[in-house]
Amino acid sequence: MTKPERDPDLRIPDGWTLVPLPISPDQMLLSTPTPSYMATIDFRLRGFRSGYVQHGKFVGEKLTRSGNVRKPYRGRGWKQVLVDDAIAWLEELRR
Repeated sequence: MTKPERDPDLRIPDGWTLVPLPISPDQMLLSTPTPSYMATIDFRLRGFRSGYVQHGKFVGEKLTRSGNVRKPYRGRGWKQVLVDDAIAWLEELRR
């Protein structure tokens, strides 16, 4: 596991990258080694999206009559849980 420079408390697999988006400081781009798959993690809105995108539906988000429903990220360590979920989703895509 490696630690990104911007947030050394976050852990990602060796060979992966997690870099901040210059346009939006609350978002980071997580990418796998070759073949490259990406997810944009939004720490302000607490979710992640497929690819290099800044707006749109989060992975796992469902639209219901009462609004959008998705996994809540709260409590101690919520940032790492969000990153871990994005990693698991990208690993599933690579299979």
